[in-house]
Amino acid sequence: YQEFCQACPGNTVMRGGSAGVNQTDCICGKGFWRPDGKLGFACIECPFGAICEEGEQSKQPYTDNGYWAAVDPTTGDLLGYPFPPKSAEDDPNSADFDVPEIFFQCNQPDACGTHNSCLDPWSGTMCEWCKD
Repeated sequence: YQEFCQACPGNTVMRGGSAGVNQTDCICGKGFWRPDGKLGFACIECPFGAICEEGEQSKQPYTDNGYWAAVDPTTGDLLGYPFPPKSAEDDPNSADFDVPEIFFQCNQPDACGTHNSCLDPWSGTMCEWCKD
């Protein structure tokens, strides 16, 4: 008994080492993510100011140098994550999301590193404070 391979949905690639039989074997390609974290569905373009690595759909984008993200202080997840598709009831395969603006350019772009980090001598939210 042999199953047939299925093509990966939009902006996804086959997971390394996978037999490629099921769409759940597909992961988001580099520069893409799935805001509701579901496997086997199309991924969307990474938000401006963020980095999206190739990987599981549940892998959230993180900030690029010079940017800051709104995150939940308890979980570390992007604020509001997971984001449901606009037409979730009508089409569970939808890649149309209403993701709020959660990545912001820092006032001092040279102060902000990746992953919401501040470069010395900066500190605080969006790296607005210079340490003395």
